[in-house]
Amino acid sequence: MTPQGTIKILIISPIAETVQNWLFNAMEEFSVEFYSSLTGISGIDKLQSIKPALAIIDSELSDINGMSLTAIIKNTLIGSKTEIFLFNLNTMYPDIKADQICFKVQENNLRDFLTSQSRLFVEKIELERRHEDEIIKAKALQYEYLPEQIDTENLQVHYVFSPYGDLSGDGCDFWLSDNDKTKLYGFLFDCTGHDLTSFSQCSEFRMLLKKNLRLNEMGLYSSLSQVVESINQDLFMIDKDPPTAAAIVFCLDMEKRIFHFASAGINVILKKEISNLNYEEVITPSSPFGYEPDIKYEDESFELDGIDGIIISSDGFTEVMVSNSDDLPKENIAKHDDVTAIFINIPERSISR
Repeated sequence: MTPQGTIKILIISPIAETVQNWLFNAMEEFSVEFYSSLTGISGIDKLQSIKPALAIIDSELSDINGMSLTAIIKNTLIGSKTEIFLFNLNTMYPDIKADQICFKVQENNLRDFLTSQSRLFVEKIELERRHEDEIIKAKALQYEYLPEQIDTENLQVHYVFSPYGDLSGDGCDFWLSDNDKTKLYGFLFDCTGHDLTSFSQCSEFRMLLKKNLRLNEMGLYSSLSQVVESINQDLFMIDKDPPTAAAIVFCLDMEKRIFHFASAGINVILKKEISNLNYEEVITPSSPFGYEPDIKYEDESFELDGIDGIIISSDGFTEVMVSNSDDLPKENIAKHDDVTAIFINIPERSISR
């Protein structure tokens, strides 16, 4: 019988014994129990019975392609928390289901990848077990911070919020001005990581962004660039080596029909013209918060005439969008990060003046 608290790892590979020896030597101090299968079919059966925390799958199995096996497992075990590492890949296909991937590399590089990533996975589980109550509270609290969606005659504002794991390093907020309902204010940010540390950083960035953008709404800043510059300087006053995060603040002025924004590391905004089905990119190169204390940020804007949709998002969203460009790596189609986006829709009746 497996002791309570033991982490189960299943290896499905013709070289399962070799991989198991690598991992055992790298994780001797942890309570880990290893299982192995040489073929995909036997691996499916064993996975169903032992329900491992981690399955490490070889793409080059004798009976089933490892990428297909990964998809079968993920689609069969909906709701399961089994994480899958897939290795020995020769090519990449859209919508891959693995949580971590490794292309075919030399044996020493494969060993380093599997041992380092598996050890990080086990350390994460051990940390989560020690802080389980905190994580449960934080998981619920992150949804309480999300804004109310807006649906008026002239404006519709919605969002998607999809953490990669239990906790997201992203956040957003938006609201109609208390003094002028024709103005929409908002922000979105993207911290590094998906754990309790990043959740704590989210709280700090959310507070700074909300406070300073509200001050801008009250007229205490003359521009949005001053808002982000002030936040960046505050971070260095709080900590000489502050955490980094990408963010953007914006103000949509329905009366003057212009979208104002200042970006700190959110480098792409998407906008859609009425006549087009697809969104086009507005490139906004800028430095994230926390790099240098005296960075100067730019005020940017575009007119709303002919525009009926705007998307402001973290890079986790833009990376999963399918592109017609041959330059976009296919692995970008699979979700591998927190996904957060604000969707601003301007009904056609409010576009024509």
